[in-house]
Amino acid sequence: MKRLIGMTCIVVGVLLAIVTFGQSLFSLDFGRGKNDAGDVQEHALENIDRLDIDVSSSHVYVTSADIDHLRLELKKADDSRKTMHTQEQGDELQISVQGPKFQILPLDWLTQLISGKMPQTEELYVTIPDDFDQAIRLDSSSGTINMAGLQGLSELDIDVSSGSVMIEEIMTEKFRYDGSSGRLTVQGLNAHESEIAISSGKVILNDISGEIQGESSSGSVEINVASLEESIEWQASSGSITLRLPHEASFELSASTSSGSIDSDFPMMVQSQSKRELNGVVGEGGVPIDLKVSSGKIKIEQNNR
Repeated sequence: MKRLIGMTCIVVGVLLAIVTFGQSLFSLDFGRGKNDAGDVQEHALENIDRLDIDVSSSHVYVTSADIDHLRLELKKADDSRKTMHTQEQGDELQISVQGPKFQILPLDWLTQLISGKMPQTEELYVTIPDDFDQAIRLDSSSGTINMAGLQGLSELDIDVSSGSVMIEEIMTEKFRYDGSSGRLTVQGLNAHESEIAISSGKVILNDISGEIQGESSSGSVEINVASLEESIEWQASSGSITLRLPHEASFELSASTSSGSIDSDFPMMVQSQSKRELNGVVGEGGVPIDLKVSSGKIKIEQNNR
């Protein structure tokens, strides 16, 4: 028993020593090349056609303002070892939040474990000029992403592993989203073309316009279209699809499910119908809508009666 207590004390002592001295003794951070590091940075964008934002678990907030330059700010806890870096590669500006590239032990996690405190997540604030009309790509492994008020972009490309993504009042030529899990919420998206893929999670698309192509493996999908002018196509392995359209919308519907149900409250000229399939024309037709679910429900509803 005494031997066990003695060994426990030794282990605890070693852990405390690592936490106290490890950050200076056991962390290695290899050279990052020629780029800037700091908590606040500003950059001109005259020759930049693409912003590439790469973060790991930081929260990201992207907005626009009446300014003539890009402004970046990283807010973090005092003990955080992550830093913000930027580097120009041709016409692309790369923005990243990085920690040490090599650590013998995950010291931040160990510190939080012993102290009993939850780690604080860094917050990256990106403010772009109102007249920036080029492409933005954002890559994140986890964390919260909020993007609002961006107008006239050529492309918005978001790639996430997990976490919550909120899109508000965005206008872009092309929108692409690729997520493994989490939640995607859109409140106002005007895109000529939207491509959305999510493995699991919830998708809510409110006040969206333009062509929509989507696929999901599991989870619920809600699409509320402000004005139906372009085609909508969505394929889901399991879960539900709810599509809400203006009551005056005209479209050609093709809906099918292997296991589930299909419901529509639009007056329709039915071309073919069964328990698992519904094909028909609403109004004057013209705009194709193709919805497929392997296991789950499909609903087509009027969003303003």
